[in-house]
Amino acid sequence: MSNIISVIRCFSKKRLFIMKYKLYRYKNDHPFKFIEFYKYFTTVIAFLVINFIIFKILIGLANNYIIVEPFEVPTQLSNSGYTGKTIATKIINRMEYLTSKSVFRNNNEIINASSSVYKSDIIIPYASNTLTSIVMSIREVISDPLFIISGFIVSDNKNDLKMKYIMKGKRRLILTNDNDYVINKDNDLDEIINNAALKILVQIDPSTVAGYYFRVEDYKSVIAICNAINKMEPRYAGITYSIWANAHLKLSEFDKALNKIEEAAKYINSKDLKTNVYAVWGDILRKKCAFSEAIVKYKVVSDNNSKDSYPYYMIGDILILQKKYNESITYLNRAIDLDKDNPKKKDTIFAISNVINTLRKVSDDELDKINSNLNMIIISQDIY
Repeated sequence: MSNIISVIRCFSKKRLFIMKYKLYRYKNDHPFKFIEFYKYFTTVIAFLVINFIIFKILIGLANNYIIVEPFEVPTQLSNSGYTGKTIATKIINRMEYLTSKSVFRNNNEIINASSSVYKSDIIIPYASNTLTSIVMSIREVISDPLFIISGFIVSDNKNDLKMKYIMKGKRRLILTNDNDYVINKDNDLDEIINNAALKILVQIDPSTVAGYYFRVEDYKSVIAICNAINKMEPRYAGITYSIWANAHLKLSEFDKALNKIEEAAKYINSKDLKTNVYAVWGDILRKKCAFSEAIVKYKVVSDNNSKDSYPYYMIGDILILQKKYNESITYLNRAIDLDKDNPKKKDTIFAISNVINTLRKVSDDELDKINSNLNMIIISQDIY
């Protein structure tokens, strides 16, 4: 094998030498043609680079942008590697992480709570001499940023660290204690930075933060943010009401959840959002034992996305509770058929297959006695 590799390398070096030699001969035999070719080549490259920069600027202008300036930090922090630029970079990285984790329903249709209406580029001014920095500098001349974020970190007499951030721009939400210093009881600077990023992001993209709180199961914070969003940004009610209803559902506040999901249905503007809204709507009605109405909502989900197994599991489950066992088998079979190629659903398919076998083999009278147990088996599986 090593001999073959050596032969290939030798051949490649020989071809490269021949190409360089031919180029050298052509340059000496046709000096004027070579110069003309070189000028043409450099002109084309320059033209492409200039057009690429213009394209980047035009694309950039389509989005809002936010400037995060280097924070003022004590000398001891700067000497330990936490410079002002480092703090700004960590805040931006944390906000990007929070945005990536703002999913509030995790099934075949993953809905990210971050709405395109809040899409913004977040930059540190003069961070480098890259093309991106040049483009951002031009953008500053052409348009104003949505926010300019700055701040400082101080250490008190007990050497406890606290951060103060300053946002210049129109604040979207009014939340309690929003202007307080950001602290951490363990004096953990990274946690202080993370908490500050969360507070800043709620002004930039509140739906993302609501989605993040939903993911970490802080449903009361979700409700508080959604309530504030609805008062300040009623134009973007679809995603807000959907997250809001999800939070009430998790807290078993079914009447409130139903009210919010009915509002969300009025503002559906995408296929993905429709899938989520009607799935949650079905879940709420199922919890309220409105089984026939719940099936109608789940069928909307399956019609909207035929590859989503979730509504088939739920309809199959409801039909068991309604003692319609043969119909239930049809829907449960369809669900596991959709999931058969998903290795993560192996245990789920095994459990549901056992339920189907029970439905086929056991008499209806016996099934009536154990249907609640079969129901618990289904809903305890990873069917999302």
